[in-house]
Amino acid sequence: MIQAFRFIMVLSVLTGVLYTGAITVIAQKWFPFQANGSIVYGPSGTTSSLLIAHAVTNDQYFWPRPSATTPSYNASASGGSNLSPTNPAWQTLVSERVNVISDTAHVAEIPADMVMASGSGLDPHISVANARIQLFRVATARGVSSEVISALVDSAIETPPFRWVGPQVVNVNKLNILLDRNVQLL
Repeated sequence: MIQAFRFIMVLSVLTGVLYTGAITVIAQKWFPFQANGSIVYGPSGTTSSLLIAHAVTNDQYFWPRPSATTPSYNASASGGSNLSPTNPAWQTLVSERVNVISDTAHVAEIPADMVMASGSGLDPHISVANARIQLFRVATARGVSSEVISALVDSAIETPPFRWVGPQVVNVNKLNILLDRNVQLL
C-alpha cells in the first residue's frame, strides 16, 4: 500500500509538476506569442486573439466562417450546432447562407466553409477559395484593384507543416490586419 502511494506521488510530481513546468518554460522561451494566446494589441490595448474569429460584416474586410455559437463568435460558448445535415433547420440555415453568397459573389461553386461553421464555431481559418471569392467585394469596397487584394491574400496563405496533413488556409484575422496596414480605407 505504501509502495503504491509512493509510486503515485512520484508520477504526480513527474507529470504534474516537472513535465508541465518544463513545457511552460520551453513555450515561454521559444514560442512566447503562441504560449500567451496569440494576442494582437491595437492602439487602445488588446484587440483580439489571432486564434478566435470574431464577427465581421463590413464589406471592407474578409468575413470568417459562420459561427455556431450563441451569440455569434462567443469564445466562452465554443461548440458546433449539433444539427445533422438531414435536419430541416440546418438545411434552411445553409440554404439562406448560400443565397446570400450567391447574390453578392455571383459564383457557381461556393466553398463549404463559406456557409458552414467549424466544429468550434470560432475557427479563424478560411479556405483559399473562400478568400479568393471575397477579394472582389473587399477590393470594390476599398476602392483598389483586385490585384492588390489578391497579393495580400497570397501573402496570408498558410501551408501546413507537412503538405499532406491538410489544405492551405488563410487566417482571416491576420488577413484583415494586413489589409488595414497596407490598404487605405475610403
